[in-house]
Amino acid sequence: VTVVAGAVGTLAGGRWADRALARTPGALAAAAWDEPGAKAGTNALLRVCGLSTAIAVPFVVACFLMPTAGLFFAAAFVAEIFLFLSTSPVSAIGLRAVPPELRASAMAAMIFAIHLFGDLWSPSLLGLLKDHLVPAIAMMVVPLTFAWAAYLWWPRAREARA
Repeated sequence: VTVVAGAVGTLAGGRWADRALARTPGALAAAAWDEPGAKAGTNALLRVCGLSTAIAVPFVVACFLMPTAGLFFAAAFVAEIFLFLSTSPVSAIGLRAVPPELRASAMAAMIFAIHLFGDLWSPSLLGLLKDHLVPAIAMMVVPLTFAWAAYLWWPRAREARA
């Protein structure tokens, strides 16, 4: 489920990101990383990440409500597609948001941060919550975290100004 959903989501996210950039005036023509057109393009990519993550949230909640394993995996498949949709745009954001000479370092820092703030400690934290709460309540932290991530992805106008 994860491998197929990840591949589908990553490819679809790349296409969605390309379309978002094509519809954003100046996003493709911006010469410097800090020009208004480049910042508008970054915001377009952030919107893709925010929307895709927000769409995933109800499917993540549905996973925990499914009465059968088959329905659980169907909901998980759809949720993972939308979660993986942000993979391509977030990589493009990291590369667009810094001067060209810092792009390799920016990508390395992004990969490190993704693991540090995500999969490094999240299984242990979820296990700790399950030890102290009713498991169904503890698991609801997962969709709440994705909802919070969708909010954080959403671009803010004041951050896009030069």
